Amino acid sequence: MKRLVSFIMTAILCVCMVPLLTGCSEPENDYAGWNGNWQISCLIENRDENDEPFFTNQQRKELDEKISQKAKELEMNILICIGRKYISDSNTKEFCDDTYDELFGNDTDGLMYYLDLSGKTPAYDYISTSGKAILLYEENK
Repeated sequence: MKRLVSFIMTAILCVCMVPLLTGCSEPENDYAGWNGNWQISCLIENRDENDEPFFTNQQRKELDEKISQKAKELEMNILICIGRKYISDSNTKEFCDDTYDELFGNDTDGLMYYLDLSGKTPAYDYISTSGKAILLYEENK
């Protein structure tokens, strides 16, 4: 009799747990991908107000066109930042990640390349990747 009751209770417990086991066990997918807007990929300068621009308007326009063209070709966002304003090494990663997310959004395909030209030594360059750029950058290491 005890075995029969144990068997029935086990069967009831299994039936009750089936809906819980078939629930979504994976995290929500927030991946946004590439929005196809290659025109917003560009070069920016992080500099003090009194500093002269690093490039002339013509050079800047040519660089922006090349960056946009490469973004279109690779189908991902590209942001290149010339850092002439000093940012500590520990804050560079946060600055890059936040700047990329503000311009292109979270969980999109793209990268931000930060070039430290502030004159401080040692210079600290950084590449922030998102989406498929993470895979591409890891493959080419």
